[in-house]
Amino acid sequence: LICKIHEMVKKLICSDFGYVFQNPVSLDEFKDYSKVVVKPIDLSSVGSNIVNGVYAGNVQGKASSEFWNASQGVGFTRLQSGIGPPTPMDEVIFLALRDIESIWQNCYKFNRGNIQIGRMTQVQRRICQKIISCSFEGDLHPVVKEKLTEYEDVCKKELSSKVEVDIEGSSNPGCSIVNTVRCEASQPSAVPMMESTYKDQLKKPTAAEKKRVATPCCGH
Repeated sequence: LICKIHEMVKKLICSDFGYVFQNPVSLDEFKDYSKVVVKPIDLSSVGSNIVNGVYAGNVQGKASSEFWNASQGVGFTRLQSGIGPPTPMDEVIFLALRDIESIWQNCYKFNRGNIQIGRMTQVQRRICQKIISCSFEGDLHPVVKEKLTEYEDVCKKELSSKVEVDIEGSSNPGCSIVNTVRCEASQPSAVPMMESTYKDQLKKPTAAEKKRVATPCCGH
């Protein structure tokens, strides 16, 4: 499964607007980004983290207590279907998929109110969801699905609460951003040499692809 996720990342980068989400945000250019987005992440960083074993290193040989405890909520389904408790690899898969979802959620959070950027994010997210649905969703452990759903719900509530604050008069430093923004890797410990090799494998956007988007791009 982790190999399929790695292949999906490469496909996303080569898909419509994929280059927008490919690289880290320039924090020198967008100084307010770190004030809005707690955990920056981008597609190349997810790919490098998979290749370099960063997610596996975070699990360190056994699934976390939080991840194991989540299995109790799907115990009846697990017993009926014959599926065992989550393994460390299940948590590795969850961490990778959660980071990918974070790319879209970070973009919504930083650029809310920008319809053009929102649509670019929706396009990428729908491509991602389609690949998951057609390729490996049926192989995901129930706990992985449950935890991903929980994470999406938390992000939606957080975004909704921030919108309410904006309506009451609070300003958002990301609302007026209309320049190209790229995102910072969430795992700086990835080996630079391996990361460079991974990026070299990716298809660079053609001139035609670049013309599909106006100068504004999203922070994610």
